Amino acid sequence: MSESEKEMVTRLVKRQFEDIRARIPKIMKGIPSARPFVWTGKVYELGEVILRLYNKGLIKASSEMNALEQACGHFVKPDGKPFDARTLWDGVQQRRKKAQGKPRH
Repeated sequence: MSESEKEMVTRLVKRQFEDIRARIPKIMKGIPSARPFVWTGKVYELGEVILRLYNKGLIKASSEMNALEQACGHFVKPDGKPFDARTLWDGVQQRRKKAQGKPRH
């Protein structure tokens, strides 16, 4: 294959990719979003689960707080109210402080 043919194929593939990429938002509008999970555990437990997922690379985020912010939209309390990332962060921090103060046997 000549260089000009390779360039032509590359341009064609790029154009098709851009066309598909432009259609994704239109497609996603037609898909109903999933309802959030109802978390019945303790607040700090949810925070710890999210941070474990982030630390294992299963949540793509720029920081632990960003991971909590992203995940909050996927969980609600039993009364249907959403979680606040700051509340989860504070719960995890309090739990960590308590764990540091306890002697290990």
